[in-house]
Amino acid sequence: MILSYLIIIKKKIYILKKRIFFSASRLSRFLFGNETIDNTYYGHYNIFRKYTKTILPYLVNGQVQHGWSPYDGLSCDTSELNQELKKRRFYVMNERNKKESQAVGFHNVKAIGAPFLYIQNKEKYFVREIPNSLILFPTHTHEFFTFRSTFDTYTNYLKELRKISHNFKKITISLGWKEYTDAKIVNLFENVGFKVISMGHRENNPRFLINFIREVSGHEYASSDSFSTAIFYCLYMKKKTFVFGSPMSEAECVGDYKKSLNHVFLEKYPELKWENFNHVSHYNIAVKELGVQFKNSPKKLKRIFGWNLKSIIERVFQAK
Repeated sequence: MILSYLIIIKKKIYILKKRIFFSASRLSRFLFGNETIDNTYYGHYNIFRKYTKTILPYLVNGQVQHGWSPYDGLSCDTSELNQELKKRRFYVMNERNKKESQAVGFHNVKAIGAPFLYIQNKEKYFVREIPNSLILFPTHTHEFFTFRSTFDTYTNYLKELRKISHNFKKITISLGWKEYTDAKIVNLFENVGFKVISMGHRENNPRFLINFIREVSGHEYASSDSFSTAIFYCLYMKKKTFVFGSPMSEAECVGDYKKSLNHVFLEKYPELKWENFNHVSHYNIAVKELGVQFKNSPKKLKRIFGWNLKSIIERVFQAK
């Protein structure tokens, strides 16, 4: 009898909790809105909130560049100069991204540096570095693009890696989440003695860059086939970083994907070539490409993003 009453009470409490949660979620969405998906990539939104010590789930008043780009850094089709799109607020990494955005008609653009710069006390995630170890970040596919043959593309990359693999005591390859779920690609590298890992999904994954810091910190060297976000983040962590192999991003692709300008940046930064990097970390390149000079204080970043009670009030009145 008592047990039956307890079960009924438990069910009623569960239903009440669901109603409260649903009401709170609706209220939150009304007051703050839904964050644009680009801002949730790689845990960036969480990084900004933690950096600014922001408790309320304020909405970023624009779209943040989620990865290094040799172009303008805008995650939208700039070939169609939609007037409404051009009015939106965009936050990019560096001066070059800003200038290229303006060149295609987007003027509401501000450089704030890479989100990676806003992770505080990175050292607390470090692990012991293994001497003469190498971590690799080959170009990965995602929801919007793939290679004609992903397996063949990775097979060719591995063939090239075998030419230098004898120089390293340990080699780790970090795959994108799609490749990591493909047993054929994982086995391709594990069969030659490489350790295979993944940082996880990019969407709504607050641990992504924490995983990145932890894994990279344990290696002395880092590399990729192309210039990428990972290359510059590794340089910023002062790893001995180099670009090696035929750029996979120049392979035949399917989907909405711009080919890399690998040749352009190899001419700009020849010291990052395997033949030239001289076993040192060219940290100064990361400083420039990640827009370190544009990093803001917590107080200023909150002001830039519009994270204040005034934004809530304006949203309420706009809805009336």
